[in-house]
Amino acid sequence: MNKKLTIVIVALFSLCVVAYAFSLKLPYILGDSLTVTRGYDTGSHINKDKYALDFAADTSQNTFGKSVLAASGGEILAVNNIDTGGNGYGFFVKVKAINGSIEIYAHLSSVENLSASRAIKQGQIIGKIGNTGYVEPAPTNSNDTSGSHLHFSMYEKRSDG
Repeated sequence: MNKKLTIVIVALFSLCVVAYAFSLKLPYILGDSLTVTRGYDTGSHINKDKYALDFAADTSQNTFGKSVLAASGGEILAVNNIDTGGNGYGFFVKVKAINGSIEIYAHLSSVENLSASRAIKQGQIIGKIGNTGYVEPAPTNSNDTSGSHLHFSMYEKRSDG
């Protein structure tokens, strides 16, 4: 094989690896009608959550219980399906994506049978959209779907913490 062809093949392979590492999918099922209800650097989206997005349907009733999917593949870092407060996140799943970024899926009503240090595939169901943790408006009882949304945060872990 000639040297130029080898370089082209290596370059194409490298490009495919980079493209794969950055290919994300929306964290909900195609066909579900969800919109961004809170964007970057607004309201409670500050500090490492500065670049978080909140997704919801037209009403809390139409949002609550919809499936949440992994936007990318990677390793599960943490799962909280016990503490409804969850430091404000409620029930959540934290993932280290294959590109090195950290993803948080928060305010879930339930979490699938997942555990830390296990692999997760892109598109795999993580849990169901809910209203656990700090949400606005806050639910008044366990049957209240007020405040239901998916809080999806993604950030790069820096060497300084």
